[in-house]
Amino acid sequence: MKTIANNDHLTTATGQKYPRSSRQPRWRRRFAALGLAVALGSLPALAQSGAASPAATASAAAPAYPERAPFSAQEFWQKLLPLLDEENGYRMKLRFEETFGMQFPPPRHAHEDPAYRGFWAYVGKDWYLGVGVDVFGVDPLIRSKMRLSIGWTFKTFGNAGQGECVALETVRNDLFARGWTKGSSDRKYARFDKFVRGNKGDLIVVDGGEPCITGLGLSVGRD
Repeated sequence: MKTIANNDHLTTATGQKYPRSSRQPRWRRRFAALGLAVALGSLPALAQSGAASPAATASAAAPAYPERAPFSAQEFWQKLLPLLDEENGYRMKLRFEETFGMQFPPPRHAHEDPAYRGFWAYVGKDWYLGVGVDVFGVDPLIRSKMRLSIGWTFKTFGNAGQGECVALETVRNDLFARGWTKGSSDRKYARFDKFVRGNKGDLIVVDGGEPCITGLGLSVGRD
């Protein structure tokens, strides 16, 4: 996927625009360059079933997966939480499939990085939520740089206004209990919270605000 640049902003192939600003987080620019705008920032690219992508547009008339997931937000989060300890991208892909009973389409490849594999599931076409597993390594038996990105909407789990959502407070408490510590936050511009683990460069970015979040990204390994 391509990124188009001009003097004011970066535009990804999914149509998401990223201002050239000192406030623009480095992780958000990196994911924009990958074309996976959903990851750790502009989550609607995979999380919404509008014109965010050709795949989403093609499936808009008769989505294979309805807008409302058949599981609750609490069920989803409790199943996802143990996966956030995974350090191997290939195992993450397999564990995610086994945990949620879904299957990723064939991997994407990047010509500039032969070690890259991108497993992307589009909302409505491949699963109920938008999910991306980006792996940067050729050996499935060792830890390699990896990113997991998940995006959803306020309607995915029901009525967010009635608390049917993944609550930010729950996410914070559960991550702290598993050894993650609080990093930086931005509630004025980008609306995200960061959580870090040890000295390995591992990072979780939670997208959204109080009381509900609309996406989450895990980044394992240093650049």
